[in-house]
Amino acid sequence: MTRPVRTDALETLGMIHDRIEKRDAIHLAVEPVTAARSLSPGDHVGVKDGVACSSYTPHVGIVDPFLSDGPMNGQRFWLVLYPRTIESLRHVWSHPAFPDELPAAPDGGDAERTARLAIHAVAVDLGVSDEAMMEGAARWLESDGDFDSYMFFGEDLSYKWDMPAFWDAYALLTGKDVPQKMRQAFFRCSC
Repeated sequence: MTRPVRTDALETLGMIHDRIEKRDAIHLAVEPVTAARSLSPGDHVGVKDGVACSSYTPHVGIVDPFLSDGPMNGQRFWLVLYPRTIESLRHVWSHPAFPDELPAAPDGGDAERTARLAIHAVAVDLGVSDEAMMEGAARWLESDGDFDSYMFFGEDLSYKWDMPAFWDAYALLTGKDVPQKMRQAFFRCSC
């Protein structure tokens, strides 16, 4: 008996079975993304510009369910796409919510992209543009940590950002050295 390329398990993955199923194996499409805020394994998320968040819609998949703890803001993880949503599978896949993957740039372009995503993740969570985030960081560094240089936001900040990753990204993108004493959050709640 010849089995089809598309397996029985993939037909019913994510559903309650209404018939007897046999052991099978499946492929699931995964995409490396950056957490916009703290997430939990199995959270349903959407993606914007390579950043995943449960508040983004439409949801396109789940946070890697095999993580022991969820990714924190700015951390990279595998997004497991919903079954039956990808348009092709050849160990390289396509999905309408993601641009086709380009080969890695020989000049280190991947490091710059990762850095931009780390900045973007914090900016999205705070509700500001990436440019505002970079300007706020520059003001903070120029002021040597003066209170007046803080960015102030609403009353409900969770303070769960990965600031070492943010400052590493800032340093890579600007070429500026960031002293250890300045590698902290430069934004506060307005309360």
